[in-house]
Amino acid sequence: MVVVAANFLIDAESNLKAAVGSLGHAGHGAQIPTEGSTSTQAVTGVGHQAEGTVEEVDTKTSTVTLAHGPVASLKWPAMSMEFKVANSALLKDLQPGAAVAFEFVERGQGEWVITAAKPRGKTTANPHAGHN
Repeated sequence: MVVVAANFLIDAESNLKAAVGSLGHAGHGAQIPTEGSTSTQAVTGVGHQAEGTVEEVDTKTSTVTLAHGPVASLKWPAMSMEFKVANSALLKDLQPGAAVAFEFVERGQGEWVITAAKPRGKTTANPHAGHN
């Protein structure tokens, strides 16, 4: 019962992050990838961050194959692997050849799901400009 409830919460958080991320505005306190950033860090909870290059996109199965750098929070070396996406809206930033910074979670045993993705290498304006 607890495992089912935990998976529901992870799915709900993944969908929320994807929806907020697709609005084009980073949440307050969120890290914004910058030009030349190569670090990977764990995010709060069960999420992980990495950077990589999109190798293949399958819109029918909502999966993406990424060649990503090391993921320190999981002690993974650089590798290519397939990820599912939490929300099909994420696929717009995941085109073959695109360099991306992304967040992901393990939804089920060995089922890695991207919850947020942003193009890498672009200068990002201050997301808080204009806030009072």
